[in-house]
Amino acid sequence: MTGIEHASRWAQRVWLGVILIVALALYLAGALPQVDRLHGGDEVNFIETALRMGSGVLQPFGLRHGMGLPILLVVEFGLLYLVQHALGSMQAPIDLAWLYLRDPTIFFLLGRLTVLVSGLGVIVMTWWLGCRLRSPVVGLIAAAWTGWSVLPLTMVMRFKEDLPALFGVLAALGCAAQLAGLAGGRMKPLSLALWAGVWIGAASAFKYTAVLGLAPVLLAVWWSAPSGTGRPSARWRVVAQRSLVVLGGTLAAFVALMPSLLLDRRLLLAGVHDLAFGFAEFHQPIPPTVTRLLWHLPGVVGAPVALLAVVGSAVLLWRHRRLGVFLLAYPVALLVFLSPYLGSPTYLALMVPVVALTAAVGFVTVAAPFLSSPTPARRVCLVGLAGLCLWPSVVDDVRLIALTRRPDTRTLARAWVQANVPSGAHIVVEGARYADMWLGPTLPGRADVLAQELMQVEARGGLGRLAQMRLALAQAHPPAAAFALTKVFTAAPDALDRMRPEYVVTSGYFDLDLFDQESPRRIEAPPCHKPGFLQARLALRDYLARDYIEVARFDPGVRFHEEFPVMYTCDVARLQRVPVVNGWRQRHQGPVVTIYRRKSAPAASLRSSSAG
Repeated sequence: MTGIEHASRWAQRVWLGVILIVALALYLAGALPQVDRLHGGDEVNFIETALRMGSGVLQPFGLRHGMGLPILLVVEFGLLYLVQHALGSMQAPIDLAWLYLRDPTIFFLLGRLTVLVSGLGVIVMTWWLGCRLRSPVVGLIAAAWTGWSVLPLTMVMRFKEDLPALFGVLAALGCAAQLAGLAGGRMKPLSLALWAGVWIGAASAFKYTAVLGLAPVLLAVWWSAPSGTGRPSARWRVVAQRSLVVLGGTLAAFVALMPSLLLDRRLLLAGVHDLAFGFAEFHQPIPPTVTRLLWHLPGVVGAPVALLAVVGSAVLLWRHRRLGVFLLAYPVALLVFLSPYLGSPTYLALMVPVVALTAAVGFVTVAAPFLSSPTPARRVCLVGLAGLCLWPSVVDDVRLIALTRRPDTRTLARAWVQANVPSGAHIVVEGARYADMWLGPTLPGRADVLAQELMQVEARGGLGRLAQMRLALAQAHPPAAAFALTKVFTAAPDALDRMRPEYVVTSGYFDLDLFDQESPRRIEAPPCHKPGFLQARLALRDYLARDYIEVARFDPGVRFHEEFPVMYTCDVARLQRVPVVNGWRQRHQGPVVTIYRRKSAPAASLRSSSAG
């Protein structure tokens, strides 16, 4: 141990507190802006699933996402109701749904704060693992590089289930490290095996790919079995016993947080089919796994940290082979499993703590001369060096936070339509999934439109409770301007020719290929990589140019993918185009929203045609 590693526990906790405070500031700066106006598709899904479960219906809409996060939200929404009931604002639980329809801000805020707390927990667990497996210096450096990385920030900004799942995986790794003798502990082996399994099962109920955390856990089980001069069969019995305990704990925790698996066999079979179809839909030819790692990693954690991670992994495998294999087992399993499918940078979020831990080991190895005799000047140099390594990621954090504070093009387009298009006009709007608007501007629909959407929900087998309430709310309090909306995912010339709408609102999230001429393989997410997509968009462009007039356009400047700030490959390079100092150059965020008026429609209906 070097002098710097003998720092008092108080000093270590002070440094950890500083890391957590900075991370909290970053997360709040990213999560709070526009929480009342800008929401992601997964956020809506999680909240409405939680409201559905709170009403007594435990079956979710589908199983593409685990139920862990909605169950957490059910508890939080229940506490929200109790507080509002005590204050006299709510009389019955159904009032929560009315509040959601009138002003959903508090629901999205609770979701983002939940993931934010999970992110802080991930930082603490990374610090704990680094301290127990290597040294306090490794723990603190890894905690900073994890908490201030851009990927965890994106998960808080549009709350996703990755960080709660990652917390469970790290807790399981802590139990497994003690079981394998890589970290000190006082718990009995069977208890450690059980808790490791429970944590993996709970994490998998948030995000299914967390189940790959079983790889290092089962390795720890193998290493924990006695390998002395006894009979080989005795060791195998111990391994089998502890493996069964791990798998039993995993299954029990997973099913406990996924009760729908036991309640509805048809939902289970449909969910399995849906997941299998999803993987087949995303499957595409990609570079080998190693190339994939080297391609994405520098962009999302910074080139210095990525390089140090390679150095640290090599050092661990050379000098501490068992520890190196233990730490790398989970990210390697993720890369092997995800490479043929969802190989976008987003899915590296589950690997960030391990990357940070190995990078911290590499940093300590490179900085060994400074650690050997840590004078005050050398300590300052160490902190500065660690900061320089983190600098690319922090700059991306600043860019990302700056973007969230820009007006969103969808909000601007909504305001423009309400101010310039006559009430009752027929408008086709792109960006809807079923009846919910996701990638385009949300516009108020007439009561008959809402009634049709209710019929669509019921036709898909849904209960339609929220749709019924939305219709009742519109009938009781009609908006000043409501439109005959037709919501579509992507517009098609044939359908437009049949409907002959007065206005068409397109979302530039579907025009990445047209604007940037990037190959569909590099964009790596639907619908851009589907066969015939580019040709369909070209046909739509020609049709609109012939029959419609562009009357308004809202261009963000730098255009990101449909899931942004959850990043895909194309977004890593695009984020670098956003200026840090002269941020005024990036006027807006969101897609390119273009509003067209049919040439035969009366131009007098427009009061203004200026675009933002």
